[in-house]
Amino acid sequence: MATARSTPGFDVKDVESASNVLLLAPSLGSAGSHACAELMSVDRPSDVNALAVILNDSPDGWLESWQRHVGPEPPAKTSFVTAGEAVRSAAAGAAASSALPAGMALESVSSPGDLTGLGMHISQQLSEWTDDDNRIVVDFDSLSILLEYAPRQSVFKFIHVLKGRIDAANAVAHYHMDPAAHESQEISTFKSLMDAVVEIDEDGTCSVSSR
Repeated sequence: MATARSTPGFDVKDVESASNVLLLAPSLGSAGSHACAELMSVDRPSDVNALAVILNDSPDGWLESWQRHVGPEPPAKTSFVTAGEAVRSAAAGAAASSALPAGMALESVSSPGDLTGLGMHISQQLSEWTDDDNRIVVDFDSLSILLEYAPRQSVFKFIHVLKGRIDAANAVAHYHMDPAAHESQEISTFKSLMDAVVEIDEDGTCSVSSR
């Protein structure tokens, strides 16, 4: 089942029953960030625990994007998992400005290729929030970066296991992927893992498909 609209925005009701969503959008421009914000803000911020796995940005950048697209109120709880350049950007940002706001956690691995480390930090945070009544929302940015550092088969297995952990935690997650960086077969491989796919073309047309 699929729907299409000539705007980067979409009705989140189209994916409300999906626990794992693939977000196919260009890495440049604001369309992907706008769609990400809609997926993150299904509930009020005060009812959301956000886990941001950011492999090509910093926590400061993620928070700025949240404020720009969602609003000034942060999630009830926020935890970051970063890697590689994002780690160095976060450290530089902290030195130049300030540390993360109180109550926000940061874990990091040295490289996006450290799938074991990423999985450990994500699983630990999901476990810590198990008894929390807030909705757990995971923003994974991005599969494209992950595939630059690890073989496709390893990334596929990693996401397959992570999908099970998301389901077990009654969480929802969306995974960014830049379609311009991958062959159609590779994209189809990861589509097969997802409950729904949100795809935004370069002209801004948004299509949503779900199982």
